[in-house]
Amino acid sequence: MTSSLKCVKKYKVDPDQAVLKPATSSRNAVKEEEGDVPELSGTEYAIHVQAIYEQYNPKKLADMGRLLQKYRRRERELFVEVCKKYGVKPANYSREATSRAVKGEL
Repeated sequence: MTSSLKCVKKYKVDPDQAVLKPATSSRNAVKEEEGDVPELSGTEYAIHVQAIYEQYNPKKLADMGRLLQKYRRRERELFVEVCKKYGVKPANYSREATSRAVKGEL
């Protein structure tokens, strides 16, 4: 089972609703005030938000289900807000987290 499916199952999110658009390469990243924010699927943003909470504020993990419901179809916005709150650069975090995930460290 992939980590995205585990996340969807763990937070009881409808997988058809969670993946809003196919993942695209970082070359298609969108420029925002906070820096380059990569275009990812809703599930990928949720996984990154979960990883940020695991690193910076594990107590917030209990709120993940509620947050994903609140930000359904706006997972990118949640990711940007969480990055801003914890001082994480979205593009840098996404590249680092993706690299760690490929290596099996996440």
